[in-house]
Amino acid sequence: MLGLASQRMSARHDLDAATEEPLPVESSDHVFAIASPGWVVSATKADGVVRVCNHGTDHAVEGSMAADSPLYARLGYSTATFPLLDERSWKAPLDQSVVLIDRAGDPTHRCGMRMLRVGVDSSHGVMVGVAASRQESHWVDPEPQQENHGSGYVGRGTPAGSLTVVSLLRGPWEMRLVRIEQFAEHLDPAALRLRVGGWPVSGGDPATASDASGAMAEGAVVRSRIYALTPVLEAAADVVADASPLDALTATPWLAFSPRLGGWAVSVTELTRRDTNSQYDLTTCAVAIGGDASRAYITVSWPDSVETNHSLVIAPPTRAGLSAGHLLESDEGL
Repeated sequence: MLGLASQRMSARHDLDAATEEPLPVESSDHVFAIASPGWVVSATKADGVVRVCNHGTDHAVEGSMAADSPLYARLGYSTATFPLLDERSWKAPLDQSVVLIDRAGDPTHRCGMRMLRVGVDSSHGVMVGVAASRQESHWVDPEPQQENHGSGYVGRGTPAGSLTVVSLLRGPWEMRLVRIEQFAEHLDPAALRLRVGGWPVSGGDPATASDASGAMAEGAVVRSRIYALTPVLEAAADVVADASPLDALTATPWLAFSPRLGGWAVSVTELTRRDTNSQYDLTTCAVAIGGDASRAYITVSWPDSVETNHSLVIAPPTRAGLSAGHLLESDEGL
């Protein structure tokens, strides 16, 4: 039956003789939004990498207190990387994550988040993907026995705080803005750190480097960088073994900030091939944020000196722990 269907298809469409067409990313750069899953996508011709910034998919219902699944709940996925899948990464998110860390070193999870906005802004003719979500960050004490079918681990959840995360995606870069809206009751903010993880890279023996404001990880083919645009406590890169199907070792750069209520922690991440002709200086980036608690006016200076403007309307979270309504919109064409 299958052979007959194949013969009929070949006779009708002549697929074997069809002329190969280039992928869209092989022809030009692209940035677009996919509303239903809450994704903005950036594809760059120079390195052939397609990046997905995820603010709407976590394989859980809103308000869930389960752990994050690396396969669904990370902030970013790409055609050049793979999320960390070792046992620790199921319990303690690092790559492409925004977490609060307690004194014991345990990070929170974002599972059960609410998508606030996904779309594309046109600023001075420049297209920028914009996505945002509200996560009720929580620690999870996993149950001893897990049925691991791709969803995050289940267990006892402990609230940590409400965080707004905004991503501005353009080319190989993401401007990531994080604001702590509220801490859980009886929680001491002085005992916490806010950690922002970048892209994980595999291949060969990954090289890592860091300084006071940023960190880098470079595999055999791909380079990942992250740089802080607001004051940072620490910058480093972790190397783990046997966590990815891409190679034996994977390195992930990250930043740690002081968790300040109501203030923005801002960073820029980059993912590109290491053999691209030009390596932009991330230290030339800048983000200026004005407005108040309900509206943010953002001016971004990108690594290639392009400047864009964005206006975000942000409503406060509810005391019940879940965000209310459509909390964030964007004014386009600024």
